[in-house]
Amino acid sequence: LGAVSLRSYGGGAPPGASETMIALPGMAALGEPDWHAVASSLASKSLRVLLPLPHSNAKTAPSVFEFAVAKTVTGLCGLLASNADTIREDWLLDIMPDDGSKVILAGFSWGGGAACRFAARYPEKVSKLVLVSPDVQHMVAQKLSVPTLLIWSTRDPINPYFWTRRFRGLGNITLQTTDTFGHEVRADHSERIRKWLVGEG
Repeated sequence: LGAVSLRSYGGGAPPGASETMIALPGMAALGEPDWHAVASSLASKSLRVLLPLPHSNAKTAPSVFEFAVAKTVTGLCGLLASNADTIREDWLLDIMPDDGSKVILAGFSWGGGAACRFAARYPEKVSKLVLVSPDVQHMVAQKLSVPTLLIWSTRDPINPYFWTRRFRGLGNITLQTTDTFGHEVRADHSERIRKWLVGEG
């Protein structure tokens, strides 16, 4: 699919002594990455955070046809071809660690849906999922098998809180609710994510 622009934060520990986190943005993230503040806070010598910019490549850029509602409707109508061997998010394979280690995969809104689709297709490549108000189909959410942190505001005006029901029944989900108005990755999510990653949240 070609190259995707990438921002990197932290890292530098010897092989085997560090983890990689890849965080995917929302559909509207054309400038400063949605995850910049969180990445700056979380990154360390032992945690490398990568922020790919899918908009930098026409073949990986977000599409309105990837919204959960659109994918459900087009799927029911048979308008989108299906290839069981590939998914559109396969471009992420090109930025995975060279040593084959699993990554922590994060996503916000559109990026949350993309992260879910990748983790459902390649669970062996993802150690944990961090999702902020993800736009994901129920059928995809129900396929997730990796430990998942789900952060959602009860006052999200774009992706409503009741969408958390799409993850109902999964034993590997940690739901953290906020009451801050807005649809965004907030800097104060950093501490929630940090604690969850080390098993304190």
